[in-house]
Amino acid sequence: MQRAHSLVRSVLALSLVAIPGTAAFAGIGDFGGQVVPGYRGQPGASFAGFDVFSVAVNGSNTPDLGTGCSGATLVQTDPSAILTSTKNIYSFGSIVKFRLTSLNAAPVLDVSLQLRTLGAPLDPASVKLLPLDFSGAPLGEVLPSSQVTLGPGEVQFTWANPPATTDFRIDFQALAPSMSLDVALLDVRTALPALSTTVGAISLGQGGGVPFALDAGTDNAGDLYLMLGSLSGSSPGIPIDGIVLPLVQDAYTLFSLQSANLPPFANSLGFLDACGRSNAALTLPGGLSPALAGTVAQHAFFTLDSTGGTFAPVFASNAVPFQFVF
Repeated sequence: MQRAHSLVRSVLALSLVAIPGTAAFAGIGDFGGQVVPGYRGQPGASFAGFDVFSVAVNGSNTPDLGTGCSGATLVQTDPSAILTSTKNIYSFGSIVKFRLTSLNAAPVLDVSLQLRTLGAPLDPASVKLLPLDFSGAPLGEVLPSSQVTLGPGEVQFTWANPPATTDFRIDFQALAPSMSLDVALLDVRTALPALSTTVGAISLGQGGGVPFALDAGTDNAGDLYLMLGSLSGSSPGIPIDGIVLPLVQDAYTLFSLQSANLPPFANSLGFLDACGRSNAALTLPGGLSPALAGTVAQHAFFTLDSTGGTFAPVFASNAVPFQFVF
C-alpha cells in the first residue's frame, strides 16, 4: 500500500462532501462532583443526561444533555409530584418514585447512574437495576456493585457485568417527602463492536449483500471515515500514522480504496453522524469464481479528525469477516 500519509491524502481526495459541523457538548449545570466514566464516548457506549424535566407524573422525560444518542427515558410515578420553576421534579407531601429505562443494541457490560437531589435525601436501598425481556417485563432485580458519594446530594451507583440483557430499567425513590430530583446522568457500555455485520457468508452462485454498522463513539462524531477490505487476513495490520488498521494489504485492499462509494461498495466513505455512527454495505453479484470458495473477506474502517481540522488518523475499528461459500 502507499505510505501512510499518501493513504490519508487519498481519502481526503475521495471525499466530495462538505465537512459537517458538530454541536458542542451540553454542560452539566451545577453537578459539581460529576464523574466521567472512562468508556464515555467510546464505541458501544451511550450517555444520557437529564437536567431539565418536562413531565412530572407518568410521562417520558427525554435527555437534554449529551448528543441524543441514547435510548433512555425517565418517568416519575407518584401522582402528587410537580415541576418546580427550575424544572426539577418535586413533591411536598409524598415520596417521588422514578423509573429510568435504557434500550440498547447489544448486551450491557457496565452501567453508571449519577443523581443530584435537593431537600430530602435519596433512598439508596431503593436503587435497583431490573433487566427487561423483549416485552419490557422485568427479569429480577440487581443491586449496585458500588455506591459513591460525590458531593452534597450527589451520588453515583454502578453496575459491573449485570446479568445478560440489552434493555433494563433502574428504579429509585426518595427516602422521605420533599425530595427534588435535579440531575440524572446515565452512562452505559455495551458489547457492540465498532464494526459489525449480520452476514457471515456469501454464496458464490447467488451473491448477496453485506450490511455494515459503524460505531466509533461520540468522541469521533462528525469525523471522516473509510472502510477497506482484505482477502489475506487481519494481522499484523496496516500502520497509518499512529493507528493500525487490522487488515493485510492485498489487491482487494487497493480495489476497496479506489472503489470507495462505487459499486460494489455503498457508503464506504463518508462522515460519521453526531453519535459517531454510520452504515455501509457491500453488494456482490452471483456467479463469482469458484476459486474463492472458503476465502474469508475481512473489512475494517478508520477515521480522520475532520472536526478538529487536523485530518490526522485517530481511530481504527475491529475487523469483521465473512466467508465465500458454494
